[in-house]
Amino acid sequence: MKRRSRRRIQGQFVPISYQLIDSPAWKTLSGNDIAIYISLMRQRNGANDHNLKLPYRQIPRARATTAKALRTLEAAGLIDIVQRGGLFRSCSVYRLSERWKQPHMPPTTAAAQLRGTDGKAL
Repeated sequence: MKRRSRRRIQGQFVPISYQLIDSPAWKTLSGNDIAIYISLMRQRNGANDHNLKLPYRQIPRARATTAKALRTLEAAGLIDIVQRGGLFRSCSVYRLSERWKQPHMPPTTAAAQLRGTDGKAL
């Protein structure tokens, strides 16, 4: 009988839990929103959960698309803004949030307002 060899995951990966994927907050996100979230998660190493930076020049998307995705992620409760950046300042600093787990504040409400009532992005 042939024995199966154990496969190890090569390289690094970004863990996204089933609980998050099955949540109503995740289901309101667009493809761009998910891509930006994964870009933030790539920077996480356990010690810098509250110090994630995402300069526009690192993202191969338009600034407006990135800004809109960040607003949607914040409204959905997946990220929080620690420090706002802007003109003549450093870039914004974000932290991962678990507000999307809170049952008393449905995370889809704010994200749905950003998207509009028909589900399309504003």
